[in-house]
Amino acid sequence: MTATSIRLFQNEDTDKIVQLLNENAEHLQTKATTTIEEFNQFLDEPGEEIRENTFVGWNGDQVIAYQSLCFVRSDEYINVYSYGTVHHQHRRKGIGSLLLKNTLKYLNQRAAQEKKKIIYNQMVTVNQAGQNELAEKFGLEKNTDLYSYKWTKSNSAPKQPILPNGYHFFTPTHRDAKDWAKIDNEAFSWRKNNDGMNPENVIYEFNSLEFSPDYYILCKNENNDPIGFICGREEEPQHAVISTLAVRPSYQGQGIGKALLHEVIKRMVAHNIQQIRLSVDANNPTSAINLYEKSGFTMDNRMIHYYYEINPMKEVL
Repeated sequence: MTATSIRLFQNEDTDKIVQLLNENAEHLQTKATTTIEEFNQFLDEPGEEIRENTFVGWNGDQVIAYQSLCFVRSDEYINVYSYGTVHHQHRRKGIGSLLLKNTLKYLNQRAAQEKKKIIYNQMVTVNQAGQNELAEKFGLEKNTDLYSYKWTKSNSAPKQPILPNGYHFFTPTHRDAKDWAKIDNEAFSWRKNNDGMNPENVIYEFNSLEFSPDYYILCKNENNDPIGFICGREEEPQHAVISTLAVRPSYQGQGIGKALLHEVIKRMVAHNIQQIRLSVDANNPTSAINLYEKSGFTMDNRMIHYYYEINPMKEVL
């Protein structure tokens, strides 16, 4: 059997990684596909250093795994977020362990070079065999749970709430990037190690294939103050995801979040969307979970956010 080796990503690996992603999607019997253009946009997210911090697992002439590391810097530390997968035919064969060991060793070296603490973050799906055991094997600590919710068209569409007088919905443009970032940063200030969003990242997102003028909705009041937003996208035919619902704390409790949620559901249903998914932090201090459940969403999965702190001189297993 050919041994698996891990090396840094090269641009010519893109086709093989996209093939891996699509073969996994087909194995899971989903209709979601990833294009080369979409993967390149992911690698080139501004300010996140993903392309130069992506690794691939090779076996013979086949890419059987990849892991991308997203660097988000602050003055005190660097948050690193992990994205990747192993080909479905090569799971439960130690490839994930090999990738994680390589990642922690690499980040230990980077922490020493940068002379700054690195916090490695990894999401684990509870119902995917072996992931929790792998995280615990390498000493990753649990941060929080994320609940995955699903809404299907078999549920009756929620009634359209009345938006308070003086509030209006808009499709955001580049001019709204600063306001969009402001809403996000205020709404999620309670998150541990929250890095914050900046207008540059918002503009990049608005330019990406994820942006939809129908499913990105900004709410402002009559004074043109930014109040809240919701954003979503179609992932595959008749399936959509709500990525974020955010309302500034000083405006919460007035029905703005409910109006935004029901508005995007109405628009998705009008485009023949049959199923909508979203995720929510179990520690969310707002009434978001209650809102989703009252709007017909049901929990169907749970994920765990693990983290691992790497100080400049920390030894890695």
